[in-house]
Amino acid sequence: MWQKIESAPHGERVLLGWWQPDGLGEQDWECEVGAASWGWRRNGVSNMSYHGRATHWMPLPEPPK
Repeated sequence: MWQKIESAPHGERVLLGWWQPDGLGEQDWECEVGAASWGWRRNGVSNMSYHGRATHWMPLPEPPK
């Protein structure tokens, strides 16, 4: 199930999704595997950066055996 990017796990590879304008006045749903955030968190201070376009994420499925 898709979840809001704010709830993405820190530093893990997940499936990222966002709406991308197609240049013709429409939007397409785009997806890629990547990390939603990077950096560190300590004592309420963070240098985390979220993926520039992603608005949603979901866990990756288990790979095939």
